[in-house]
Amino acid sequence: MRLKTALNHKDRVKQSLQSLHRQTISFKNTLDTHLEYKKEIFKSIDHCPVWVKEYCRGVSDILFDSFYHHLEFCSKLKDGSIVSHQRKSTRYYEKLGFSPKTICVGDIVESTGHYWIDTNKPFS
Repeated sequence: MRLKTALNHKDRVKQSLQSLHRQTISFKNTLDTHLEYKKEIFKSIDHCPVWVKEYCRGVSDILFDSFYHHLEFCSKLKDGSIVSHQRKSTRYYEKLGFSPKTICVGDIVESTGHYWIDTNKPFS
């Protein structure tokens, strides 16, 4: 593959990854949806040199790490409510009257995971 062609592929995939990142944050997509689109983007560089693939993986990793500025770790309670484990959150479990023991050991928690800040939309 010619260098110019490889660089064009690299730039196109970088732009696609940045667009996917913005889309995921804007629409508050789930992790599965994000990974599905990302997989499609990476299919376009299967034939490219290793350095192009690794550059694109690096860009993807940096963008993915920045998601955590928009997420908070929460517990979904059996009654359907969601409480946060982050003190700065408005729905922090201690602000809502729950003790750490109740959340960590009690049987009121249905599941835990990352949620988009101030929404009930799960990321993971």
